[in-house]
Amino acid sequence: MWKIIASFLCFIIIFNSYADNNYLAGGIKLFKAGNYPESIVSFRESLKHETPPSLIHYYLGTSLYRQKEYKDAAVHLEKYLEDGELDDFNPFRESVANLFRIYRQEKNWEKTVQKGKLLLARIEGNKKFDRLKPAINNAVSSALISMGHGLFRDKNYREAKSLFQEALAFNPKNTAAMERIGRANYFLGYKKEAEKNFIDFLESGNRNWRNISMSAYHLRLMKTDILPLAERTREINPLASEILKVYDSLFEGSMEKSFQMLKKIEDEEKTGGEITRDIIGKVQGETDSPEELYLLFIKYYPASRHGEWMSRRILTLARGKENSEETRNELGKVLKKIIEEGLPRDRLPEFERLVVDIAFDSGEEETVEMLRGKLAGYSKIAEKYPESSTAKAVSFEMAMIYADKLSEDDMAIDILSSLAKDGNYKNSAVELARIHVRKKDYEKSAELLQKILLEHPENDSAKMMLGETLLLLGEYDRGIKILQELESETRKKNIKNSIANLLMGYRKTEDEKNGKTGDFINVRVTRSETYFSTSANMDKSSPALAQKSVNVDIHPFSPVKKKLGFILGMTSEDKPSITEPYTLYTVKNGKNYQVKWRSEAVSSPDRWRPERPFKIVYPWREEIPENVEITRKSRVEGDELIAEIEISTPSEGWDIKIIDLSLRRKKDGASPVPDSDAGAFISYLLDKAENLKVSVTYKCRPEIISYYPEVVVSRKEKSGSNPIEAIPSSNLDGIFMQTEGGNFEIFLWEEREKIFRLSEQMERR
Repeated sequence: MWKIIASFLCFIIIFNSYADNNYLAGGIKLFKAGNYPESIVSFRESLKHETPPSLIHYYLGTSLYRQKEYKDAAVHLEKYLEDGELDDFNPFRESVANLFRIYRQEKNWEKTVQKGKLLLARIEGNKKFDRLKPAINNAVSSALISMGHGLFRDKNYREAKSLFQEALAFNPKNTAAMERIGRANYFLGYKKEAEKNFIDFLESGNRNWRNISMSAYHLRLMKTDILPLAERTREINPLASEILKVYDSLFEGSMEKSFQMLKKIEDEEKTGGEITRDIIGKVQGETDSPEELYLLFIKYYPASRHGEWMSRRILTLARGKENSEETRNELGKVLKKIIEEGLPRDRLPEFERLVVDIAFDSGEEETVEMLRGKLAGYSKIAEKYPESSTAKAVSFEMAMIYADKLSEDDMAIDILSSLAKDGNYKNSAVELARIHVRKKDYEKSAELLQKILLEHPENDSAKMMLGETLLLLGEYDRGIKILQELESETRKKNIKNSIANLLMGYRKTEDEKNGKTGDFINVRVTRSETYFSTSANMDKSSPALAQKSVNVDIHPFSPVKKKLGFILGMTSEDKPSITEPYTLYTVKNGKNYQVKWRSEAVSSPDRWRPERPFKIVYPWREEIPENVEITRKSRVEGDELIAEIEISTPSEGWDIKIIDLSLRRKKDGASPVPDSDAGAFISYLLDKAENLKVSVTYKCRPEIISYYPEVVVSRKEKSGSNPIEAIPSSNLDGIFMQTEGGNFEIFLWEEREKIFRLSEQMERR
């Protein structure tokens, strides 16, 4: 009590000593009254015009913190903690807590460690501040573990281990670090050390079930006899003891017994199936029938939020297996029983939908009869539970079936129109507009999309489609303006890429002819080289097929609409394989091959026009690729499969795309972070010559022991040679064009692209 009174008197004395500083004194009064916005103004003025004590940074930093202006708050709190007098415990303690909260919110672990060590050094030997040490040590320890996690995810186990060990040194009570050290040692190949780490953790008494589960799983993987350990930990840590027994039982194949044990644990811990779900995720790769684990989970935890996902996973896993029909029937029986025994009404629609999906998800080719049956089942659910989220989900699915599988657009339009009005479920309005585009009703599509954007101007999908629809209407200026604005504003790299590819077919004529008026023709030549290999790797010795092709785009322009006749052709030393549009090649001068097209196009005063392609493709040939090297390998670590890809490029401007169609739902992450991630692929853009090392992590599928995702490496050179101005003909490296009956200038442009493509390869047990 006397300490509190003394502290209060000390604070009064300090406050009175500030009374001569008008801004500071006023700010403190406002601070105490809780008027933080005005106190911030006073404190800032005090810093400018007065000579305030270092404690002013506490007041200013705390005021900013309470106003949630965290970035500025951190600056002043740091200043106070580094320079302030160590005489008032409470402001110091509060500043430490607030600063570490800011760092934690920003995930700024490095700064937490740096400032934490500095603060520990500052208060060293000061008995008054000794009681702050545990909180600072704990913050530093937790930050070190978070830093270690980042390194661990990047497979840098050695440095991760070092940080975990340092975390444990700062806070020996943070026994979770022992489990992390164990995992790092496991992946480094130090199995004996890992085993000791896991056992030490389990015997520490820590009751974090996630860490217990991870330790028990790795011990069983290492074939440690875990039953004696379970007995030893029974008194110290009964939760660890029971989870150890579960893993032993599961690895022995006693699934039903294991789930009975787990149900008892879940009931005691009140975790509602989360421990069981975590364990299933770890052991599913150790069994040939992971669908049995999911089915047992649904039986034991019918009300779990994971039930729907697991049911669909069972259907996927069973597909193609001999007992697939038996598994589907068993799942259907289980779900029907759950429905009959009674579920909360809000869960019934979800389970009834699953029953319909199971009945019409045989994995075989869909028939019209099957689709009609599915539609009938969905329709009943939507009518029975009209207010449920499932009703919207099945209605949307019905619309997609009508539109994409049965070609009954009118039925789809009715459903999507209703969904669009009722909250625009899953961007139904955009899907509706897409159907109108397919029906070539561009005006209706544009009208609908403009209404969507009035209500939801941030809807990037609607903006993208509106731009495309306006192009189809011939409103090039409006359409391209919308697309260009979206390209510059959106953060979605897949949309940026789509727009860039779309606009490649449209040219702004005034820019390309440098403001000239009169009649002219743009001719764009794109020469492509494509290398294809079924080998896992590609270097100078890799067997590969190569193909060259030439695309020629023509774009006529005239201030008034007129017809232009022309001859476009190409002379080549190599014999073409395909020409589009089709034409016969002729031999010129006894050695060169020549292809020609005589055609006509209508020019217009539009600033934007899509170009018309002419294409020449040469035969495939065996050729060793140059300059780009790609090395791929995969390995299994625990329940994860890691696909590693190293790509060496000789120059800048290469676009790396890693296509992942068959396992996209199993992909957990890629390192380094991709520049673009569109679900079915990830991509990187290299700004300089470099070696790119990509690691993609998957949860293992039992039938796959090695997986090589498809890799596409490409580069475009926009050489943009000075336009050749000639009347009536122009020639660019074998490409020639002649006009017929027109006085058009011809502008020739060229770009080159090189593409390396490696096929997908899977090896099965």
